Amino acid sequence: MQNHCFTSSTLPNQPTLVILGMFDGVHRGHQAVVEHGVQRAKELGLTPWVFSFATHPKEALQHQASQVSVWEGNQLTTLQERLALLAQQGVEGAYCPEFSAELRNLTPEAFCTDLLKEKLQAQVLVVGYDFRFGKDRQGSADWLVANHRRLGFQQIIVVPPVKWVGEPVSSTRIRATLKEQGDVTLANNLLNRPYFVQATVVEGHRRGGSQLGFPTANCQWLIPSHQQALVPAVGVYSASLRLKGQWYPATINIGLSPTFADAQPRLQVEAHLPTYLGGAFYTETVTLAFLHRLRNELKFSDVDALKAQIQQDVTQTLAYFSTHASTIEHQLQQVITAETASLGKAALPL
Repeated sequence: MQNHCFTSSTLPNQPTLVILGMFDGVHRGHQAVVEHGVQRAKELGLTPWVFSFATHPKEALQHQASQVSVWEGNQLTTLQERLALLAQQGVEGAYCPEFSAELRNLTPEAFCTDLLKEKLQAQVLVVGYDFRFGKDRQGSADWLVANHRRLGFQQIIVVPPVKWVGEPVSSTRIRATLKEQGDVTLANNLLNRPYFVQATVVEGHRRGGSQLGFPTANCQWLIPSHQQALVPAVGVYSASLRLKGQWYPATINIGLSPTFADAQPRLQVEAHLPTYLGGAFYTETVTLAFLHRLRNELKFSDVDALKAQIQQDVTQTLAYFSTHASTIEHQLQQVITAETASLGKAALPL
């Protein structure tokens, strides 16, 4: 069956099962909701579609109010990455309008009739236990269950929370884990894949090669007009970097380079590739997959002390790749790269 997530700009002309949610991150909890939906769609002979928003409502509301966006640095996946991850699970179509004042003011009933029934031909809905929708978030999973027959739906499937270490998996929990602790091991367990970011390589201070002996790629997030993409906490990480179709072990430093005491320090993401033998690759698009946190960023007494620590970081990264080779290979197969993410396309609102 043709995959509408990637190839269609039209809405369905046959009955569907619609899975609803924001799905930022497409984490274990989201995966459980989608898995239930895809399986039930097969049983009923329906086409599994997703309804989501192209832009997170929190971000859209802040920009509508002309506020400085506190959503900056909170996005776990771009729309294209979300769609590609959902397609991997068997979703065949996606309707992802921008969150607008018109949609914001729809009552729960109008949301169901105008969007889900009329546009998406929905017969069955699948939602997570905490799903909310409609004006002032008046609609809920319980509301759908209580009103589904009146609205013309065959069935509402409510998926319970997925827990990890005793707590529900959520995008909020993953964001806090990455931004506050930089615990990529926990975050990756919650995501059920490595946390990854698409970036472009730009010129930096050029200290890595000339002063330290460890040339680095200065990575700048590939983002839309606002700085949504989440940057993990300041520190040093073992990661994998995909360049021109090939993955390389990488030691990544996220920080302000305190040892150099720059007059105007700025946050930088610098990746050293110990096994890469090619030349500079400025302007190239790369994918960074974070695998393991090594340490906090430190201020050293001199450059020699910093060089010694970097060598230790690189040694630890290579040892991590040697010890976890098969696991890393499997993890990287689940990462949406710049090549595949660019194929993601949601069905356009009509």
